[in-house]
Amino acid sequence: MPLSTPTNIQKHAEEILSKLSNLGGFPQTPGGSPLFSEPWQASIFGMVVALHERNLFPWNDFQKLLIQRIEKTDPSHLQKETDWVYYSLWIEIIEQILSNQNHMEISELDKRALEFAEGIRDASEFVIGGHSHPHEGHSHPH
Repeated sequence: MPLSTPTNIQKHAEEILSKLSNLGGFPQTPGGSPLFSEPWQASIFGMVVALHERNLFPWNDFQKLLIQRIEKTDPSHLQKETDWVYYSLWIEIIEQILSNQNHMEISELDKRALEFAEGIRDASEFVIGGHSHPHEGHSHPH
């Protein structure tokens, strides 16, 4: 399904959530939807699901590694900041998987993260099509 419209994106997300709801592995609302306290949590969730859908790793592998990592986490830390810790662990696990499979090097990821944090890079390189913002004070290819 082409994901070019918000309606298609929403339908695709619902399909993914429907598939994953039976697998567990994420905090849920009483209705079974994923629970996100912050936008970055939804982003990491979406990124991991997208990589899984592209067959970069089996969901069960991700889930097993996540469970193992949660078991090693200080329970008091988990109780204080459950959602933040939980999705931080998702980041750690997907980094581990991608690194182990030689899809990326952690050092390269750290370098790019620093470039984003320092304003050397921005997300415009990932934007398809034009965007409307002033270019005073910065430039980048379109």
